[in-house]
Amino acid sequence: MARLRIAFLGDVVGEPGRRAFAHAVPILRRDRAANIVIVNGENARHGRGLHPDGYDELIRAGADAITLGDHALDDERIAAYLNRVDAPVSCPVNFPLRSEKAKRWNRIATRESAPKLYTVTVLGRVYMKQDNGCPFEHADEAIRRITASDPDALVIVEIHAEVTSEKMGMAYHCASVWPGTVVGVVGTHTHVQTSDARLVVASGASGFASRQIGAISDLGMTGGHDSVIGFDPEVSLERLKTQTGGKLSPSEKDIACSGAMLVIDTEARSAVSIEAIRIPCDR
Repeated sequence: MARLRIAFLGDVVGEPGRRAFAHAVPILRRDRAANIVIVNGENARHGRGLHPDGYDELIRAGADAITLGDHALDDERIAAYLNRVDAPVSCPVNFPLRSEKAKRWNRIATRESAPKLYTVTVLGRVYMKQDNGCPFEHADEAIRRITASDPDALVIVEIHAEVTSEKMGMAYHCASVWPGTVVGVVGTHTHVQTSDARLVVASGASGFASRQIGAISDLGMTGGHDSVIGFDPEVSLERLKTQTGGKLSPSEKDIACSGAMLVIDTEARSAVSIEAIRIPCDR
């Protein structure tokens, strides 16, 4: 059985999150035998967007791929990286961008002879600030384009969305439509790790009944957990009570990485296991 161990970590919040990620990667490689580390860098620039320095930090720390969400261009300097073939960072497939060259998914090198692994991120629709279309249709279109050029591809779908029903719905959708191609579906965006990690049995074409998708509704976040979704509680409460602005500050307390460890059997093209993980950072 050829197994691939993939750590997918939730939204990095500011400098504390970047620090926590750098602390966690060697632990994931050493203690959990992670072959691949993927991270959502959506909030790495002081809680909003990803900036070039943040990108460099995450790559130096050992990220094999970086994904983004609805704040993809809060720092427009990252657009240049999205246009670079050699930069392993991608934006959601249904995020509105002017450039047709911008990468909509990541292609991650795996061990020789193993299928290549791709990440596809799609923005959800329910309760999101902007309706970017049906996430299920957008995910299908992206996977069709990937498999047209690489029929042997394995895909992890990240759904960056507000509600757990839409996120877990994506897992069951992919199990029905893409058995043996999609091996994982993970949710991001809420910064709150869910306790519903599970294996979803493929229900598509005959012959795929033994294939599974590893799924979790939300990976949680990488940053200060003694907080309001990664930010200092005092300012967060003021904003919530007054419904006015105010510069949020990432929390420095209880810094940790949250995410999931997904194990794939690349020969069977099936998830073997998925579990939520949390790695404290003491520095």
